[in-house]
Amino acid sequence: MASRPQPLGVASDGFAGPGHSPQAATVGNMEPRIEVLINRINEVQQAKKKAVEELGEAQTVWDTLQKELDSLHEEKVRMKEILSKK
Repeated sequence: MASRPQPLGVASDGFAGPGHSPQAATVGNMEPRIEVLINRINEVQQAKKKAVEELGEAQTVWDTLQKELDSLHEEKVRMKEILSKK
């Protein structure tokens, strides 16, 4: 009967040897993946922070343009009133 592959440092009987538990070997194998995930989470958090800042800036520009549009609309109405009086 063929034995299943074991994590590094773990014998086919499931024991890692003196001073090592199978759980310790599994945790050791997961550490690089956990580090990658932590780094990716940090990258995503930074990207989110930047996106929120950019969204705030875009909202400010939008509000300014909306006020300008409202002002131009009011000016258009005044011009039409002046034109209609002539």
